Amino acid sequence: MTIAQPVVSRFAGLEFGRGIAALLITLFYATGFYEKYFGVSVFGNPFRGGHAGFEYFFVLAGFFIYTAHASDIGRPGRLGSFAYQRAIHIYPMYWLVVGLLAAAMLAVPSLGAEKGITPGKALLDFLMIPRDGALVLSPAWALQREMVFYLAFALLLLVPRLGMAVFVVWQAAILFNTASPFAESAFAEVALDITNIGFAFGMIGAHLVMKDRIPAPRLLALLGLAGFAAGLIAEWYYVDTVPMRAPVFGETIEKTYYNLCAAITIPALAAWEQRSAWRIPRFLTVFGGAAYMLFLINQPVNSVVVKLLANPAVKPMLTAEIAYSINIAITVALAVALHLIVEKPVLSRLRAAKANRTPSTGVVRAGA
Repeated sequence: MTIAQPVVSRFAGLEFGRGIAALLITLFYATGFYEKYFGVSVFGNPFRGGHAGFEYFFVLAGFFIYTAHASDIGRPGRLGSFAYQRAIHIYPMYWLVVGLLAAAMLAVPSLGAEKGITPGKALLDFLMIPRDGALVLSPAWALQREMVFYLAFALLLLVPRLGMAVFVVWQAAILFNTASPFAESAFAEVALDITNIGFAFGMIGAHLVMKDRIPAPRLLALLGLAGFAAGLIAEWYYVDTVPMRAPVFGETIEKTYYNLCAAITIPALAAWEQRSAWRIPRFLTVFGGAAYMLFLINQPVNSVVVKLLANPAVKPMLTAEIAYSINIAITVALAVALHLIVEKPVLSRLRAAKANRTPSTGVVRAGA
């Protein structure tokens, strides 16, 4: 996976995992809304660690991009196809959501008062260019980092040795900057975020899976998932010791820990699936397919629904937990509907347009 639609679809288990990761992020953000509008931590805030879904996405991005494009490394002629595939999977739905949000915030300034959105800031966000301040769509910080990864991977396609050297230097710079910050610009914050090590972890995991070098994949997958569970439980246990949204154990520790959990889980699940020929129910793969839409819409939809449910005419009839559950159900259902009605048809048309413009070579490529 990437945060957006994956470029290959043979790993159904990982596709379902995308949906779980997006759901964790949704639960994490929704909890904050209910603390604000209902004044309580629903269910005792067990989803404080839901931000781990981001780390899963970063490792999955590295895994799927390498899986789909390893054979393109050193083939400059494939750069256009790589760029097109990445663009159509990321931008159309992102532009739809961010465009609507920006238009609403600019038309009704009170909607974006806390973020201070201006036309200039909205344009930078629309183009996914790093800047200081709150973004029109807060979770888009992850997409900005993914775009940096795409640029680094594109260099591998053009000049493999130089690209690998740049990639290694980039990852080393991330570690150095984490230990002793030396860059403070908006771009440096994006490019040198410790979460970006997940891309390298994902690529390494994909290489091992492609070489069939994952030992005891079932055991490793269970260990990785247990690691995620342990982190989520630990954050829940200490949830009352720090303010909402502040890292419980420190941002660097949490991001590194969940990246490592994902680095174990993702290739192990892929290898396990390869060797076991899993059959994932269709509704679960549809849920996984809707992960990008859920990622994009969960904050704005949660914001609208919680305000409706907190209305004085409705609020007395609901407990915070019931309202929260209704909110999550509506958000997930809307994401699935948008995925099936809007996202899939748009992607199909864009892929078809590319196929019609590309001369046939008689070779069918996975994920093209």
